[in-house]
Amino acid sequence: MVSAQSRAGGETYCFDPGLRPDSNSGFASPMINDELARRLGDRHLHPEFEAKLGPISGASHRVVQLTASPEVAETIPGQHLIWMLANLLARQFLIVHELVLHLPPVSTRPEAVLFSPGAANAILSDAILATIRLIAGDAVDVKVVNDIGRRVDVEIIIGRCIPNLSAQYSIGVYADGWNLFVGDPDLIPLREPHSALPLGPYFAACVAAGETFKVLRKLKPNGGTFARKLFVSLQDFKSADSWDKLPLIGETVRFVPPFYLVGAGAVGQALACALGASALKQAYMTVVDHDSIDKEGTNLNRCALATQEDIGTNKSDLTARFLVNRGIEVFAYPHRWERYMDTSSRPAQRIDVVAAERMLKFPLVISCVDDNAVRHELQRLWPDYLIGGSTNGMSLEVTAYDMRSKYECLMCFNPLPRIGTTEEIAGQFRELSREDQEAKAKLYGLDLEAILRYLASPKCGSPGENELKKFAEGSQGVRPSVGFVSVGAGVILAAQIMKYSLDGRSAFPHTLGNSVRFSFLQPSHFRWTIHQRNRDCDCFTKGQAAFQRVWGS
Repeated sequence: MVSAQSRAGGETYCFDPGLRPDSNSGFASPMINDELARRLGDRHLHPEFEAKLGPISGASHRVVQLTASPEVAETIPGQHLIWMLANLLARQFLIVHELVLHLPPVSTRPEAVLFSPGAANAILSDAILATIRLIAGDAVDVKVVNDIGRRVDVEIIIGRCIPNLSAQYSIGVYADGWNLFVGDPDLIPLREPHSALPLGPYFAACVAAGETFKVLRKLKPNGGTFARKLFVSLQDFKSADSWDKLPLIGETVRFVPPFYLVGAGAVGQALACALGASALKQAYMTVVDHDSIDKEGTNLNRCALATQEDIGTNKSDLTARFLVNRGIEVFAYPHRWERYMDTSSRPAQRIDVVAAERMLKFPLVISCVDDNAVRHELQRLWPDYLIGGSTNGMSLEVTAYDMRSKYECLMCFNPLPRIGTTEEIAGQFRELSREDQEAKAKLYGLDLEAILRYLASPKCGSPGENELKKFAEGSQGVRPSVGFVSVGAGVILAAQIMKYSLDGRSAFPHTLGNSVRFSFLQPSHFRWTIHQRNRDCDCFTKGQAAFQRVWGS
């Protein structure tokens, strides 16, 4: 078997998986809710992806099978991998129509299957089936099978086991601790994984889900490549020719310093998921996000902790609930960051955090927001260490904005867009019908009454003026996104936080750069990039002075 080729032969980007299963296979056509699937999959069905991938056709019924060996499936790392794979594939609405689970009858490890009714006493396949149904409802069909003869479009093979020879395309996956493999199933390591660290398994799941997405959406010629032999370690982000050439599994991280997670959307939730699954003995997180899982459910394609039951739930509350259940201490603040900074309205924090804040000290801040104005607010805190995670289409980037280095700050990297004068923006909002004004306010989380007061009596610096700026930024459009990219960014953030807790700033070696990147369209390696500081940015002058006043030279 060669993962980079279809069984019909030829290059994978020429492979057409749009074939229904044989009518005599013994399986009825699944009854999925196409309308629900299309709505939930809005962000990854975006036309922007058609530059590299084929359009979605509603005529084809696409089936993905998860197959695992008993030796891997009964372990904690094996179940980390299986659970996250199922989580991500269940969110590929209208891309994956049906998931087939061919898993050995092993008991569930609750430390790895993070949400599933009755997981503590369940057989693994039943727990994974329940997880998929929680996430997708009737937007994706799911079946547990005992044989492997059914024709499927993609089979993902976890550990060495007998493959489904009727699968049109096969992907091999294996992971242990910091290390992972994705590619030709014949290259899967012949060993039993043992590390409880979920980082390698989670990122392997992201890459395998990305490969599935590319196969089912038909990667165009020159649109990218497939993972044929990806052996890589998240310890140093270096690739190798074989599993034996990867670094040893390394030290288990049990402690991470207190930090602020600003933004509990897709990337922030994935970060929380990875840390929560890591059996940390000590951690304290301040989670700030005003937004909720939207009522249309379009957040569900990429928010790894959210299920159908969480629609309408505030993201910081959702994330905090998960973390507390995993033994991590959390301060959840379900409002905007600017309100958090207003000490008159903030509930009591932990004593040591309050003491640091009184001295304007924010030691470690993680930015997972997609609003440049908020990014500028975070940078102007001049934290001792600031790390940001973001996505761009099919690529992720995790960057250290370190004021003790020569590299860029968060403001350099995210300049504020030109969105017109306040008067121009007010005119645009005034021209909307009241119905449209209410719809925009709901969509972008705006305070409509504050805007209307401003329109009636404009005052510089008023709350309504700030809300109009948010309206202008939101009107720039919703960016397309896919779940495995967002989760991948969160996993890499978690890896860097863990390395920071062990080795400080060497988590981002200055000799390599301040930003680590990975493209799911070209999944052969990570790459480091260097971004010099912008001399026109405040960080180059008064920002340095402000930082030194707080932290010293």
